Amino acid sequence: MKNTLLVSMAFIVTGCVSTSHVLPMGKDTFSISATADGFRDAASARNKAFNKATEQCTTMGKNFMFVNESIMPTRMGIDTTITLTFRCLTDNDPLYTRPNIQHSPDVIIENRNR
Repeated sequence: MKNTLLVSMAFIVTGCVSTSHVLPMGKDTFSISATADGFRDAASARNKAFNKATEQCTTMGKNFMFVNESIMPTRMGIDTTITLTFRCLTDNDPLYTRPNIQHSPDVIIENRNR
């Protein structure tokens, strides 16, 4: 009984990261989401999403290429969900280049004084 309680407590404290299935978004383009519960940090969800995406491309015999990611607090801000969009491309695909990573602004200010 004591061992069962210790194992249960260890599982609760360590938390978990769950991932969605890899979803096709179009030609060679996919999306995956990973959610870290309140006991894990966003970095662990991000790491899991990138690992699953790379695994998907490797299974296809292609290379992983980052496209975009979003980070959203979920479940009243307790959990964090990372959604990753990526491509699986061959070495000779013209789109397989160094990614141009640009962060989207959180706020866009429009100037209406023209």
